[in-house]
Amino acid sequence: EHDAFVEVPAKIAATRPLRVLKDTFADGVHLRNDLFSYQREVEDEGENSNCVLVLER
Repeated sequence: EHDAFVEVPAKIAATRPLRVLKDTFADGVHLRNDLFSYQREVEDEGENSNCVLVLER
């Protein structure tokens, strides 16, 4: 929506397929962040909620 300067109509945005798509995209963004920040977060900062660490256990 932001890139094309358009808005998905509310009726369509509320459908299950679009909600699943949005949630899946958000999950992918967070997983990518956890992959790239794993070493710093876990080894340097002692973080224990990184997705990679959680999946390792």
